[in-house]
Amino acid sequence: FKRAVIINADNVESYTNLGIIYLLAERLEEARGAFERALQLDPKHAETHYNLALLYERRGIWPKAFAHYERFIELAAPKHRALVTKVRERLQTLSQRRQG
Repeated sequence: FKRAVIINADNVESYTNLGIIYLLAERLEEARGAFERALQLDPKHAETHYNLALLYERRGIWPKAFAHYERFIELAAPKHRALVTKVRERLQTLSQRRQG
Protein backbone atom coordinates (compact mmCIF):
# COMPACT_ATOMS: atom_id res chain seq x y z
CA PHE A 1 0.00 0.00 0.00
CA LYS A 2 2.95 2.33 0.47
CA ARG A 3 3.75 1.85 -3.19
CA ALA A 4 0.09 2.38 -4.12
CA VAL A 5 -0.04 5.78 -2.42
CA ILE A 6 3.20 6.78 -4.12
CA ILE A 7 1.84 5.79 -7.53
CA ASN A 8 -1.56 7.42 -6.94
CA ALA A 9 -1.51 9.94 -4.12
CA ASP A 10 -5.24 10.59 -4.52
CA ASN A 11 -6.42 7.04 -3.82
CA VAL A 12 -8.55 7.04 -0.67
CA GLU A 13 -8.77 3.24 -0.49
CA SER A 14 -4.98 2.87 -0.57
CA TYR A 15 -4.54 5.29 2.33
CA THR A 16 -7.29 3.57 4.29
CA ASN A 17 -5.77 0.14 3.67
CA LEU A 18 -2.32 1.42 4.60
CA GLY A 19 -3.81 2.80 7.82
CA ILE A 20 -5.38 -0.57 8.61
CA ILE A 21 -2.03 -2.31 8.15
CA TYR A 22 -0.37 0.22 10.47
CA LEU A 23 -3.21 -0.19 12.98
CA LEU A 24 -2.79 -3.96 13.01
CA ALA A 25 0.95 -3.51 13.51
CA GLU A 26 0.32 -1.13 16.45
CA ARG A 27 1.98 1.72 14.54
CA LEU A 28 -0.78 4.03 15.68
CA GLU A 29 0.67 7.40 14.74
CA GLU A 30 1.38 6.21 11.20
CA ALA A 31 -2.11 4.73 11.02
CA ARG A 32 -3.62 8.03 12.13
CA GLY A 33 -1.66 9.86 9.45
CA ALA A 34 -2.84 7.52 6.72
CA PHE A 35 -6.47 7.75 7.86
CA GLU A 36 -6.30 11.54 8.14
CA ARG A 37 -4.91 11.75 4.59
CA ALA A 38 -7.75 9.52 3.34
CA LEU A 39 -10.28 11.83 4.98
CA GLN A 40 -8.63 14.88 3.42
CA LEU A 41 -9.26 13.25 0.06
CA ASP A 42 -12.81 12.13 0.91
CA PRO A 43 -14.34 13.39 4.17
CA LYS A 44 -17.36 11.14 3.60
CA HIS A 45 -15.44 7.86 3.40
CA ALA A 46 -17.31 5.80 5.97
CA GLU A 47 -14.77 3.00 6.32
CA THR A 48 -12.01 5.47 7.15
CA HIS A 49 -14.13 7.04 9.89
CA TYR A 50 -14.74 3.57 11.32
CA ASN A 51 -11.06 2.68 11.38
CA LEU A 52 -10.08 6.04 12.82
CA ALA A 53 -12.66 5.47 15.57
CA LEU A 54 -11.03 2.11 16.35
CA LEU A 55 -7.66 3.81 16.57
CA TYR A 56 -8.88 6.53 18.92
CA GLU A 57 -10.70 3.98 21.04
CA ARG A 58 -7.52 1.95 21.33
CA ARG A 59 -5.66 5.09 22.44
CA GLY A 60 -8.40 6.02 24.92
CA ILE A 61 -9.24 9.28 23.15
CA TRP A 62 -12.97 8.92 23.70
CA PRO A 63 -14.38 12.15 22.22
CA LYS A 64 -12.65 11.53 18.90
CA ALA A 65 -13.56 7.83 18.92
CA PHE A 66 -17.22 8.66 19.52
CA ALA A 67 -17.21 11.39 16.86
CA HIS A 68 -15.80 9.08 14.20
CA TYR A 69 -18.12 6.21 15.15
CA GLU A 70 -21.07 8.58 14.87
CA ARG A 71 -19.87 9.90 11.52
CA PHE A 72 -19.48 6.31 10.32
CA ILE A 73 -23.08 5.58 11.31
CA GLU A 74 -24.31 8.65 9.43
CA LEU A 75 -22.43 7.77 6.26
CA ALA A 76 -22.65 3.97 6.25
CA ALA A 77 -26.23 3.25 7.29
CA PRO A 78 -27.53 2.26 3.85
CA LYS A 79 -24.45 0.28 2.81
CA HIS A 80 -23.22 -1.42 6.00
CA ARG A 81 -26.34 -2.13 8.04
CA ALA A 82 -24.91 -5.01 10.08
CA LEU A 83 -21.76 -3.10 11.01
CA VAL A 84 -23.78 0.02 11.82
CA THR A 85 -25.82 -2.05 14.26
CA LYS A 86 -22.63 -3.37 15.89
CA VAL A 87 -21.17 0.14 16.13
CA ARG A 88 -24.35 1.43 17.77
CA GLU A 89 -24.13 -1.39 20.31
CA ARG A 90 -20.43 -0.64 20.85
CA LEU A 91 -21.18 3.05 21.46
CA GLN A 92 -23.82 2.11 24.00
CA THR A 93 -21.40 -0.23 25.80
CA LEU A 94 -18.64 2.39 25.81
CA SER A 95 -21.02 5.05 27.12
CA GLN A 96 -22.12 2.78 29.97
CA ARG A 97 -18.50 1.96 30.90
CA ARG A 98 -17.51 5.61 30.93
CA GLN A 99 -20.48 6.49 33.15
CA GLY A 100 -20.02 3.57 35.50
